[in-house]
Amino acid sequence: MSQSHTSLSFDVVPGRVYDLQLLLQRKGAEVTPTQTFVKCLFDNAAGQRMTPDFLLTVEVMKGGPLGDALTAAGLASRFIIVPAGAGRLTVSELEDSIQVLRCALRPLSIEWSNRPGQRNLETLTGLTESRCRLLDCLLPEGLAGHPWLKELIEAPLKQFTNLMSYFGRVGCWQPAISKLTDDSHTSYFYEQIERLSKQAKTSLPKVGFVGSARGRERLSGISRVVWLRSTDQLSLIDFDLIIIETAFDQWTSDKYVPLDFCSLNGDLPEAGAQLFKAAKIAGAPIHLWLTGDDSNAAFWRECAAKVDHVVAEGDGWDLISPDERVVQATEPAAFGGPSYANLMLVPVAVDMLRHEKMTHTLVTQSVHAPLITDFDFSFSINELQSIIKRSNVSVQRNPSRIAQRGFLQASELVLLFADSVRSDQVLAQIAIDAIAANAIPVMWGKPRGHVPLLETLDQVHTIADLICLQGLYRGDQARGDRLSALNVQIVENHVWTEVDRSALLGHDPINANFDRPKISLVMTTTKPELLTPVIAAFRQQSWLDTELVIVSCTDSLPADLPDLNDNERIFPVSKQLNSGLAFNLAIAEVTGDYWCVYNEKIIENLKYLRDIAYAYRMTQAEILGKIQSPSVEKKLVLGKNALSARRASKLRFLNGWDSEIEFNTPLNGDFRIEYAPLVLNLHSTVEKNMQ
Repeated sequence: MSQSHTSLSFDVVPGRVYDLQLLLQRKGAEVTPTQTFVKCLFDNAAGQRMTPDFLLTVEVMKGGPLGDALTAAGLASRFIIVPAGAGRLTVSELEDSIQVLRCALRPLSIEWSNRPGQRNLETLTGLTESRCRLLDCLLPEGLAGHPWLKELIEAPLKQFTNLMSYFGRVGCWQPAISKLTDDSHTSYFYEQIERLSKQAKTSLPKVGFVGSARGRERLSGISRVVWLRSTDQLSLIDFDLIIIETAFDQWTSDKYVPLDFCSLNGDLPEAGAQLFKAAKIAGAPIHLWLTGDDSNAAFWRECAAKVDHVVAEGDGWDLISPDERVVQATEPAAFGGPSYANLMLVPVAVDMLRHEKMTHTLVTQSVHAPLITDFDFSFSINELQSIIKRSNVSVQRNPSRIAQRGFLQASELVLLFADSVRSDQVLAQIAIDAIAANAIPVMWGKPRGHVPLLETLDQVHTIADLICLQGLYRGDQARGDRLSALNVQIVENHVWTEVDRSALLGHDPINANFDRPKISLVMTTTKPELLTPVIAAFRQQSWLDTELVIVSCTDSLPADLPDLNDNERIFPVSKQLNSGLAFNLAIAEVTGDYWCVYNEKIIENLKYLRDIAYAYRMTQAEILGKIQSPSVEKKLVLGKNALSARRASKLRFLNGWDSEIEFNTPLNGDFRIEYAPLVLNLHSTVEKNMQ
């Protein structure tokens, strides 16, 4: 078959391993086998060429008739992992003197753990040895030790061995579990919540709360929330508002629980009725917050009828007819702390245990070390241990909310099951928290309903699918790109804004610009030709509330500079001005809530400001940053104008970028680095009353 009749392009799935089989033959009467380079190119789903491409060294058969035996023996095999985002593979740029007799791409479905992988390696070794013996009989003498024959023998075996290592089972949950007992884990949460509360424009309302620890977590940054306890003196109630959430935790104490306010026949129990009487005397309104599984709606009929306001989170709850709805949300700032490589969380143990064979396969063959727990139900550890033999599988029952946050934060992947005993809304709630914790949720099976977030998650249907996905997200680029896309979904669809906070609390106590902060772009340049393209790119940014401040060290401005808008300011200064001083002068002019460095390298990213705003919303850090290299070209990307009402107080870089500050190093108490891959270069001086 000639090359013109052979397809050299194939649809592929990111993360999957393929066996590329090629039978190449030299045109003409060449009698000696040779080698050639084959280029593999990838296109994304939109048909755009991806970089980089890569070269494979492949054996080429001699010219002339081959016969069946030589055709079988001469078939080259190379293994390829498809990179993230790729949708099509093209084999190209073959020499004109080579014809393609066969080109096929075969997806591999291999469990790469030690025993299954070793069996496949032994099979491949046997096939390779058979090829060599056959070629030795069919080809001219004198090929022993020839580079072509060595490549034929070693290349596939080396590739397969490397794949076994890449997909090897590693990871250990013990450091992450031990970290949960560290005070720093809890203190970080309270520090983040305190930062949220400082965004208030008025005094935060005092809220008496009945519900889940997760509900309290989300109220903590926007109110002074207090657990209501059944031992409280009801006559001493002193709250601006009482919120009753329909979700509850498995464990109980002396706190009121939702079961004090609902019943099988829908009546209000006596314990709840007493609280309603006390709240009425104290003049404290009661709001019912409908969260979780709405199949329990009938249990809450009388309670819903007696409260002052009913707010449903997400869809459902139609039986109660809520007064308002808020989005199904998380508080991303509540999550933070270290993540650990090669860890997978299974927070739905009850769902997993429904499929014993799959459970055994999952925990024995999975690439990542799994931790099995259940955020909603109790389960039998003995039942699980009878199935699991793997030493690095961890099991935790009835985790507290602190533990749940810690497990999510430590994980790289979070595995959920579409065939679940819990509702899709509860599954979505776990997925939302996972993304906020910088973990990637994965769905085993196709979602049952039409919850938009669940439909956008990665789906796996076999253990081989899961192994490929785990391998794919071991790559920093693939994992980072996927998390960025998921974070956009969270900020745009699953965090509360002014409308949601007002619905639940009766008013919004948070600053008006918290949801849509003003961002100041700061730039210094010595190149007047950059000014016009920078202004044009700035005007195309997707974030609307922004300003551009440029100090142009060019003595004067170009005559063809476009007319500036009100949010664009350019200050010409002397060419001799020190670059660090020029930068500080630019910072002194900003009026936004945040400022960031702008330059010609990033002006093509039209979502640059959106990504900055979303990153701040996710982290609540004072300073965000990144570096291109551990040792060179470190630069500050973004800083927070923490005291924007007092513009004289700004972070200054007196001598340019000249000192290293590690994570979490306070900058004279005003700024704190919380989010950066490694190190930021900045001067630690904060000058007051800058002229």
